[in-house]
Amino acid sequence: MQAKFTHITIFQTLHARISDHRSVIGTKFSTWVIHFATDFFREFFQISTQLLVGTHTTRNHHTLKSCLLQCAFTFND
Repeated sequence: MQAKFTHITIFQTLHARISDHRSVIGTKFSTWVIHFATDFFREFFQISTQLLVGTHTTRNHHTLKSCLLQCAFTFND
């Protein structure tokens, strides 16, 4: 009885001159960029809406000006 061995190509190692690193690195990099862009825009819109509306409803609507004035007063001490 003779056994036939078949090679499964996905488990074979590639030769040194054959490389598949571009697709792996490109996939990881594009995933990182997508997550970075999503996080950046989420934080940007959250901060911009808080500056426009304010966190307190009874507060003055010029939050950026009041923030800069309060910072200026604290630096003069």
